[in-house]
Amino acid sequence: MLNDTLIRAKELVVGYGKSMVLEGAELSVCRGQSTLVLGHNGAGKSTLLRTLFGLQPCLSGVGNVLGVPLPRLRPDRLILRGGRFLGQGERSFSGLSVSCQLDVMRKLWRVSRPDFETASLAGRVGRLSVGQRRLAAISLIHAGQPDLVLLDEPTAGLDPIARQSVLNELKRLASSGVSYLVVEHNFESLLTVFDNAVVLRQGRITYSGPAERLADKSLLRSVFL
Repeated sequence: MLNDTLIRAKELVVGYGKSMVLEGAELSVCRGQSTLVLGHNGAGKSTLLRTLFGLQPCLSGVGNVLGVPLPRLRPDRLILRGGRFLGQGERSFSGLSVSCQLDVMRKLWRVSRPDFETASLAGRVGRLSVGQRRLAAISLIHAGQPDLVLLDEPTAGLDPIARQSVLNELKRLASSGVSYLVVEHNFESLLTVFDNAVVLRQGRITYSGPAERLADKSLLRSVFL
């Protein structure tokens, strides 16, 4: 049985070849807690998420994700323990309908009926707007009532209306009891909704604490710049 800390990572070092992307990063996410990961492009945000889901090996570090030690993280092990990951860009099967994909997810997780709703269930995903596809993808990964969901820039590439729809969905999900770790550039409206935030700058964490404190522009500038 998992304890109340779903992610615990200390002294996390990740690199590609001789280039270091994360140096000594430290992060903790508790059950039911929602956390924003912020920073400029190239700060290491996506690398952090990929590492914590076993998609990118770490060079060193201690801790665990969903009870799996850092050196042995693998997506399949984390999925079986209630973890989900949604990367950037198109992540649905465009030739299938949302309802068909939902049926697959229900059977995979042995869910007798949908535990969420999606818009436009009929018709191929490829016929939906980009915003609708993003919302459908976010909904689909919640099949089976996960404990931990990692989202990498869920509003990237969306027009303002679709972006707001996704942000509204993130606000709703943040109060659902699932733990979230979300990389998001359009984060201002989420600061009073998400519990915590971490700011990455050149591979190092410059802020870790309550998200709402970053509504203070002077503090935000000091940790970003």
